[in-house]
Amino acid sequence: MKRSKGLVRLAREHHTALVLAKRAQRIDLKNVVAVHEYMAAAVDNFDRELGSHFQFEEDRLLPLMMKAGEAARVQRTVADHEELRQLIDRLRSQTYKACAVLAMSWRPTFAS
Repeated sequence: MKRSKGLVRLAREHHTALVLAKRAQRIDLKNVVAVHEYMAAAVDNFDRELGSHFQFEEDRLLPLMMKAGEAARVQRTVADHEELRQLIDRLRSQTYKACAVLAMSWRPTFAS
């Protein structure tokens, strides 16, 4: 079965987010340059792609899932989005600790 173009785009964006998460998990937190480069890349990716991705899911996909009886998944997705938005806001403020939190705790749930 072929995916619709909209779902292909969402799947690609999920892959991009997974790559970003894996990179966060592998980063050497003692390497300040690498940490700051990652922080900039994460913010840039959010601004270019993930922010609008979250908004699309929240505006179009999640209401359909809610109607289909998937309230628990919808609630988890919304909570994940909010947590990631907060982490990105911390990265925007160049909070080094935020990168450590992201590296140690972000486990994308979109694959489940």
